[in-house]
Amino acid sequence: MLLEIKNVLENLVITRTVIDAAKVARNAHKEKKFVSDREYPFAVLLTADGTFSEKEMRITREPAEGGGREERLIRGELTIPLELKIWGKDETQATTALMSCIKNMPSKWSYQNKEGRVMIKSVGFSDHMNNISDKYVCAVIVDFSMCLVSDGEPIPVFNTVQQEEPEIQ
Repeated sequence: MLLEIKNVLENLVITRTVIDAAKVARNAHKEKKFVSDREYPFAVLLTADGTFSEKEMRITREPAEGGGREERLIRGELTIPLELKIWGKDETQATTALMSCIKNMPSKWSYQNKEGRVMIKSVGFSDHMNNISDKYVCAVIVDFSMCLVSDGEPIPVFNTVQQEEPEIQ
């Protein structure tokens, strides 16, 4: 699931900014390498600890693919935050790329034929920091949410009921 989430945002970065796929770091180690190489602009995709809510837990019954009906447990909603950082040589380069990503951010995503929501949680900028003087970084935290649903279990169907004659003794 994490791979698919990062793919959504990486595709957004490479199609909506001047950053190509070779300049997208998908972990903190590669981000450090890009920072030390000082080849701007580049993007970073980092996941954070998510949340799981059982408020949506319930059982559903729906038509099965091969006919009949099946029962599924909607276990709850999983939310995984992903931070998209854009590093640039100056404020204009970084914020232009980030704003292009934000305004073209999808509102939905899918995984294994299930649809989830994409919500922008927060946006941050580095102009208040004094330890990154020769570069500029801005970021957006995006929540990817989806209900987790169990595999379907067939519900037995009885077409006819046969009653047996009781034995009298």
